[in-house]
Amino acid sequence: MPIDAARLKELVGGPLAEGLIHVATNRPADQVDCLGKWLLNWAKMQEDAEVQKAKQEVAEAAYQERQAQLKLQDGQKAATDAMLAIEQSRRDDLTTFLESSTDLDEMQKKVIAQLNVDLGAACYIGLVGNGTDDEGNPTEEKSCEYILADAKNEMMVGQTLDANEGATWDVYKIPEVEEPEVDEEGNPVPVPAPEYLHIPNVLRDYNIDPETGAKDLRMKFFNYPQLGSYLCVPCNYGSSLHADAPETPPEAEADDDGNLGEVPDITKPKELLICLDTIGKAKGVPFSDAQIAMAVDLAKKLSAGLARAEAQLYLESCKHLAEAAEENAKMLEELAEAGGGEDIEAELEKQKEAGMSEDDLKALEAQMRINAANAQVVSLKQKFAELERYRVPPKQEAMDVLEGVLYLLKYTKKDLGGKATDWQKMRRLFDNEFFNRLQAWDPKAKAKSSPYQKVASVKSKLEGKELESLNKLSVVYGALWSWGTAAITAKEVEIAAREAAEAASS
Repeated sequence: MPIDAARLKELVGGPLAEGLIHVATNRPADQVDCLGKWLLNWAKMQEDAEVQKAKQEVAEAAYQERQAQLKLQDGQKAATDAMLAIEQSRRDDLTTFLESSTDLDEMQKKVIAQLNVDLGAACYIGLVGNGTDDEGNPTEEKSCEYILADAKNEMMVGQTLDANEGATWDVYKIPEVEEPEVDEEGNPVPVPAPEYLHIPNVLRDYNIDPETGAKDLRMKFFNYPQLGSYLCVPCNYGSSLHADAPETPPEAEADDDGNLGEVPDITKPKELLICLDTIGKAKGVPFSDAQIAMAVDLAKKLSAGLARAEAQLYLESCKHLAEAAEENAKMLEELAEAGGGEDIEAELEKQKEAGMSEDDLKALEAQMRINAANAQVVSLKQKFAELERYRVPPKQEAMDVLEGVLYLLKYTKKDLGGKATDWQKMRRLFDNEFFNRLQAWDPKAKAKSSPYQKVASVKSKLEGKELESLNKLSVVYGALWSWGTAAITAKEVEIAAREAAEAASS
């Protein structure tokens, strides 16, 4: 009786059972030969299966490794994209700030900070103007005074670059063109000024003396020379905040037909230089084209922003000046009604009759007048706060008075902005510290003075001014002029008395 397949698999099991089932099922003529071939084929199938399994495992491992690499790359790309997004957001925020802010100092500081980060370079801004002599008088030569720098290069602030000193001035040289372009009428088209000056290697940029062959570096180093590159970008714009700006905004005039023309331009050119260098950094790698383009673009945005901001501040200042003029007129009336306070002349006459000497009378008069001037200035302390609101510099006669008094109180040119007075810095000086210095001022005090702080120099700034004219501009100017002239007189009396005492004792 034949055994069924299930019973055979149970009795024998494994590959042999599978082979016997195959033979029992198919019943070949040569059952032994069939079973042998089936077992050989089974073995080969098992071997092929192992090989295929190994291949699948290798493929799976390679696949998993590739997926891990892709995930890592995606993570790195995501991190890079996030960083780029942050950087772009910062640049966009700066652009928005430059297009809307009226904080002139902060606008320049943010530009410096952005360039410092994006270009990895030292960054500082210079103001181009006329040079000055030791007395502060303007000269015909140009000069660049550095007014702002990043945190690590603050030593640059206050440094000056005189005309034709160093290579920076090459940024103003108009390039020569062999075949200039012409307009439709055949006239040559003016060649635009350079957008930047780039010196890839400052140590290899030099002039050679034709007679001696000696090499002279064109770059001026404020520290010792080092390898590096230098980039200078002009930032020029029309400034509305200058002493000659009218106190009332100009309006467009109509022609005979009633057509309005253009509003008169009251701006004056103002030139800034944005300077960057990698001196002593990263082996002095030159700035790339992309970095240069970024600096040029930011300089244009800053110039547009400063022009817009100054125009807005000018209009606001005109409004403040109009309001202050009305208040000033009322104060002049009140001062006239109040009279001059203590009758100095009567007191002097009284002391003269009592036998006071001429020298003592001069000293008494000087002290009384400076006391009266002190009291008047202090009484106007609240009105001094207006000076900080005035973004348009005062007229020259008022500016002379302010400078003279500040120098007499030992403020320095740097405090006032540098070699050339910067009203945007000077206007912030009339604070509590100013009043403390003024009230503590003593004609007998001795202190080391710069030439511009000496009595003769200050006196020259105060001379030729009229109290009535200054008062019409502002009672503040009139009060400071009165204090300054009284202080100068007191100082001259004290100097004369000291010299007389020294002569008598010798």
